[in-house]
Amino acid sequence: MWVLYQNGNLESIALLLEKGADVNITDDDGDAALAWAIMGGADGEKLTALHGGAGGGDVQAVSHSGRGLLHIAAQADTVNANTVLGFWMRGGSKSC
Repeated sequence: MWVLYQNGNLESIALLLEKGADVNITDDDGDAALAWAIMGGADGEKLTALHGGAGGGDVQAVSHSGRGLLHIAAQADTVNANTVLGFWMRGGSKSC
């Protein structure tokens, strides 16, 4: 699922979520699907679609190394940190 989020494959993600996939499951580093979406450069619209369709990915999640979504965005340099900040501040529930 993380690869789908990283690539922004909304159709496949929607199918997995429809079948009950857990968006808050993490990889070995503790990064959940929203983190992978940010690392993949998802824009505000995609982040909102991924989060909203997921029934609520945890925007407060922190990886095992202590990285939150804003930290990941700053390190990844693939997405505008202001987009992620707006998304994070609204709890991921509204358009960025």
